[in-house]
Amino acid sequence: MFLNRKEQIAVLVLCGTLCAGAVVSYVKNRYPDRVEDFGVVKGAVPPPLAGVPAGADSAASDTAAAAPDSIRATAGQIDLNRATAGDLEGLPRIGPALARRIVDYRAAHGPFKRMEDLKHVKGIGEKTLERLRSHVKIEK
Repeated sequence: MFLNRKEQIAVLVLCGTLCAGAVVSYVKNRYPDRVEDFGVVKGAVPPPLAGVPAGADSAASDTAAAAPDSIRATAGQIDLNRATAGDLEGLPRIGPALARRIVDYRAAHGPFKRMEDLKHVKGIGEKTLERLRSHVKIEK
């Protein structure tokens, strides 16, 4: 065949999407009173916050929105010594597992004294630390 495996999968997904759209269109035309229209629900998703990195998922935005002012400063920085795992997930390149390791490290070794202490957490190297510098702070 002239398509490689990835191209075959892409064609299959596109065909499935087309078929699903055709079924929805048919049902909507055949039974117009039984299908609710899709629409925008105003206020369903909060607007993006200043200081939350672009591309952060909505769950991270929700946790950032719920963060008290004492954790998130006006510059959008999170205090590493007081942030929860949910707060840390809003940071770039920090997922749930790494956020949990940061919180666990802090619980086992006490509060962070310097930004470089983050490199002791498994999964945080020099590059990740540099990405985080503008988003985190350490208050004593």
